[in-house]
Amino acid sequence: MKILTLIFLPLFFVFSPARSMAQIVIGSSDMPQANVGYEFTNILNVLQLDVQQTGANQTWNFSNLTAGSQETDSFLSFSSLPLPVRLAFFNSGNLAINTAVPGLDSLPLPIPIPNSGTLIINKTSSAFIHTGFTFEFSGFPFPVKYADPDEIYKFPLEFTDRDSSTAFFNIQLPGLGYYEQALIRKVHVDGHGTLITPADTFEVLRVRTLILREDSIYMDTLGQGIRTPPEQEVTYEWLARNEGIPVMSVSGRMVAGNFLPISGFFIGKPAQSNPTLTEPIAEKPEDMKIFPSPAFSQLNIQYNFNFNTRIMLFNLNGKLVIEKQIFAGSKIAKLNVSGLSAGNYLLLVQDKKGTRQARVSVIK
Repeated sequence: MKILTLIFLPLFFVFSPARSMAQIVIGSSDMPQANVGYEFTNILNVLQLDVQQTGANQTWNFSNLTAGSQETDSFLSFSSLPLPVRLAFFNSGNLAINTAVPGLDSLPLPIPIPNSGTLIINKTSSAFIHTGFTFEFSGFPFPVKYADPDEIYKFPLEFTDRDSSTAFFNIQLPGLGYYEQALIRKVHVDGHGTLITPADTFEVLRVRTLILREDSIYMDTLGQGIRTPPEQEVTYEWLARNEGIPVMSVSGRMVAGNFLPISGFFIGKPAQSNPTLTEPIAEKPEDMKIFPSPAFSQLNIQYNFNFNTRIMLFNLNGKLVIEKQIFAGSKIAKLNVSGLSAGNYLLLVQDKKGTRQARVSVIK
């Protein structure tokens, strides 16, 4: 069900020459294309970013971002998907991407479900829509079609636009249980101007998206269900013409009414090498205890975390393999390293005071 909020502006503003020259308009052609890889760099110092600045004719100077690992998102043509998937999403999809499906890996089911799957997208001249996804269950692709598709953007996308929509899907697994997810998505184009990253400079629209998500789970073995408390997720995106994906994005959660950034990226590669592996970073403080050493299945970091803290574990190739958010007041952080290969790793502990590092080892 679509809820569209229309904004009526005075005529002198609508036809203002400054407005028409200063801002861009984002359309369907600016969204991802099939069989194209979009390279991006993860942001390490995301906790230190101030994303509140916005409005008309802004300059967002993020040239001092700390670059982490580089990754590539590759979108798939709909025709490349397995036949059962194409039949399940006939006339409701024309693009796809292999990605994580939120919530699936945390379902309390007797048979674990991987959260990796394929997101199905319907890109039209008027909207960019998530229509469903597939995941592997008992060796077979399991399609899940949204009963109420999730409209990510509505085109054309212009400064001051506001849009609100709902989305809903459910999964019924015979003999196991039932899972459903409902959300409200609120989109606000709250700024336009120039964005500067370590990789490039762009003319952009800034988009703030608030997602209110609620999950419900029913277990056949228990004969009862539970409904999780609603979660508030916020994403700030900077969109540019002909780039396919946001040129920069910062995502997080609302905690006690405040935005807590958790992750972020910018497209492209910075001009200089990865600073996390080539530039000096302070060693861990003496009162930070890291044990056991070497670690087998769990690595513990014991410390008085006075600030919200981001913990990252990199392999020696510079790839981020584990990331965890620790809230202020915590005394210990636990990392599950059971899925990592034996070897040496670089641990980074980052808060608003800076970044500390330590070398750790994993054995099998």
